[in-house]
Amino acid sequence: MKQRWARGFTMAELLIVVVVIAILATVTVVAYNGITRAAVVSSAKAHLKDVAAEMRLKISDTTTFPTTLSAELATNANVTVQIKSTGVEMRYSSLNPVQNGTLFSDICQRLIDNGVGKAQDQGGNVQDYITGCGNWNYNKVQIGGWENKIWNTPVSIQQLRDYGNSFTTNVTYHKAAHEATVKKFYNDLTDTFVRQGGTSPVTSFWDYWADSGNGGVMPQALPAGTARNFYCAEARSIKYTDIIWHVTETNAIAIGPC
Repeated sequence: MKQRWARGFTMAELLIVVVVIAILATVTVVAYNGITRAAVVSSAKAHLKDVAAEMRLKISDTTTFPTTLSAELATNANVTVQIKSTGVEMRYSSLNPVQNGTLFSDICQRLIDNGVGKAQDQGGNVQDYITGCGNWNYNKVQIGGWENKIWNTPVSIQQLRDYGNSFTTNVTYHKAAHEATVKKFYNDLTDTFVRQGGTSPVTSFWDYWADSGNGGVMPQALPAGTARNFYCAEARSIKYTDIIWHVTETNAIAIGPC
């Protein structure tokens, strides 16, 4: 009588088993990460609601928003929260096109005066990467510096933000500082412009050579505004660096940094 051997797995069958196990493991990890990330987002949003409530309480007591948070609000197991900006500024409404351009230019120059266009290069030296905002004609504005960028009207807030967020330079020695400065400048410019009542797109500036008799577009002063307190608090995940949410004095919680 012949002895019969039990049939084993072939190499192909073993390979299939290994592949299936690997796929199941990957799916499990992806699902777990997705659940974990969703939990972190929920935690960030809930924490920002608590921050907003605390900020409302503080301003009702002191008439100004605080610049720092208490320890229990500054961090929890999932996120850290920091007040990125706070202060008092004028808000405007019903600006005409030239006044809208005036507000844009005023904010642009104010940022430069406050040093937002400056940063330290790789060697620790302070460089003026953005140096000025110039209006020569009603249909354009130039934001000057290491790169002179002319914006022709109409120019939208999204155009400006996209430019700042995607700006690159090939000058290695200045790359990190220059790119970070341009990004911050354009995001601060657009955020402040919207916050103070500016409307997008900007459709007119003014002609620097204009007077009452030559037909140019005359400059116009801003109307009386209303002084309002503002703040922006930013929550960042401790584990996932790409999870960032923020809240402002409007109590609106939104994805992304301040």
